[in-house]
Amino acid sequence: MISHPKRDLALINAAGLLRSFGVGLMGVVLGIYLFRTGLSPTAIGLIIAMGLAGSASATVLMTIAADRMGRRWFLVILSLLSAVGGIALALSPSLPVLAVMAFIGMLNGTGTDRSASFALDQAIVPGLVPDARRTWGLAWYNVLLDGGGSLGALGAGLPLLLQHQMSVTILRSYRLVFFGYSALCVVVAAIYLCLSPAIEVGSPGNIASIRTRQPSAKRHGGTPSRWMRQIKESAKMNPSENARQNVYQSLLKTASKRLEQAIPGSDGAFAQLSLAALLNLLFLLRGEWGSIGDFVTTQRAIRAVVGDELLWAEPKDSTPSAAIELVQ
Repeated sequence: MISHPKRDLALINAAGLLRSFGVGLMGVVLGIYLFRTGLSPTAIGLIIAMGLAGSASATVLMTIAADRMGRRWFLVILSLLSAVGGIALALSPSLPVLAVMAFIGMLNGTGTDRSASFALDQAIVPGLVPDARRTWGLAWYNVLLDGGGSLGALGAGLPLLLQHQMSVTILRSYRLVFFGYSALCVVVAAIYLCLSPAIEVGSPGNIASIRTRQPSAKRHGGTPSRWMRQIKESAKMNPSENARQNVYQSLLKTASKRLEQAIPGSDGAFAQLSLAALLNLLFLLRGEWGSIGDFVTTQRAIRAVVGDELLWAEPKDSTPSAAIELVQ
């Protein structure tokens, strides 16, 4: 099966929008409907709590099994299970059965989509876009989720609209809405079913991305021991009291330069950031040093040489007497 990262990103955004619409709708009508059926506040709280417990359990299970089972199939199953919750509400079984079905269907009465599908989508999206557009991709995904949730909340008037248009009882109109919610979950499952292997951890595209990023990390920063050796050697070349300041200024200049290369048109935008902030951005935006462990080790090495005061200090308008390129 051929990988289609761009199409997959569009499908995930569409699925997230529809799923969030359903969550926003349920966040308003769920409590009202349960109250209209005659349930006590305690029973209503139990149903909502069971739904949230099911969602939390699914998220934990996702961290363990999603990559082994396959992300696409895991998303499909989660969507189909969500449909079970809508059907259970429409059929209105006894309280114990409804509580169990709410757990299985992961009924969300909060109105905010923070489900296992949401968490898995967040893990998939960065792998479908270039490194420089990861923040952009995740931002648009969350914009669509919030927009869908808002539209779903507006749809809470559907039961009353159906009651007047179809001349049915108010409870029956609510049940029709819940059947519609279940159908929406099935549509979301169908969308996820169309995803390509590009979303999987072991897909050729993801493996190639990892392979191409590893040499880049070495070029950008090298190993922590190399950084430490370079900094110490640079300090020895300047035995005066200004050695730390020169090393600090060299690091500051190099870090700012690399960030400006990563973000076109950002010349001078990082002039007021501390060295620590620049290093953090280098790791997040450019993948410097390759892994979080190497990054932490490198930062400790820099801290040992320049000290905490310079590491977190706001930069001043000064340049070292002999600039040293520490990052190869």
